[in-house]
Amino acid sequence: MRFLAACFLLFLVPSLQQKKPTLPANTSLEKRTTHSEADKPENDESCASHPATIAFRALAIEEPAGQTKERYRYDPIKDTLYRLYLWGTIFGVAGAVAGVLVLIRQTKALRDSQRAWVTANGVGNPPEPLYSPQDPGRTPGIVYLIEIAGNTPAKIIRERFRCRIVPAIQGEPQLETVPTYKSERGMFTGSAVYAPGYKYRISVPLESGPLTLDQASDLRDGKTLLCAYGCVDYLDAFKRKRKTQVCAIYNFAFGFVVTSPDGSTVLNPPGFRAGGPKGYNEVT
Repeated sequence: MRFLAACFLLFLVPSLQQKKPTLPANTSLEKRTTHSEADKPENDESCASHPATIAFRALAIEEPAGQTKERYRYDPIKDTLYRLYLWGTIFGVAGAVAGVLVLIRQTKALRDSQRAWVTANGVGNPPEPLYSPQDPGRTPGIVYLIEIAGNTPAKIIRERFRCRIVPAIQGEPQLETVPTYKSERGMFTGSAVYAPGYKYRISVPLESGPLTLDQASDLRDGKTLLCAYGCVDYLDAFKRKRKTQVCAIYNFAFGFVVTSPDGSTVLNPPGFRAGGPKGYNEVT
């Protein structure tokens, strides 16, 4: 944009300069050397014989009467041509700017249509029940399926996932306003390029370890919630930084059970479901 503005000024300044009338070089000399006899000083003989006065008189060129008026006479044709040139320059620069903006928008739209998208979907839930006296060392968790969608490769530069227990108020998790991804598990930092259609899984267990009886009781009573959330940072094929943030909350599916028409499949089984604050579910 700065380059286009500079070009506009380069076109506009010469056009404005053409409108400015040019005075003859000897106008000031004529004014200085043209005096009436009454304005001459009494001792004009010394001034007339001065070398500087002789030089100025030699440079002064007398013009025929009426020539000055003829030189600055208004010409409607030239004025019209000047206006056409000025407006043509303005519209030309405006058209060039509009063309560049359209080209930039089309290029961005083309890149967006060909870019890669990284999706993360929860596909693995912990076995029921979450806590079993027969297996007290069980650690619940979630499995995320990461998929490279779109038409171009994606370069994964970082993966950060957490699964933890958070306090709840009226069924809403009390998470931080800005997601914190500080955990020793579910972390990856590096550089991996994947082609479109590539899929892989990430297992994210509860970061505090095996679930205790008290923790399981608080979860069933709704005092706390089991949350799993994470973020995948990547670069698309055009070296633009993108991210995919996801969040899921474990649902016990208390109450009415929904099954398929034949009764063989439970349609609302307990498990992780998408939820949480908006800032935890953003895709760029």
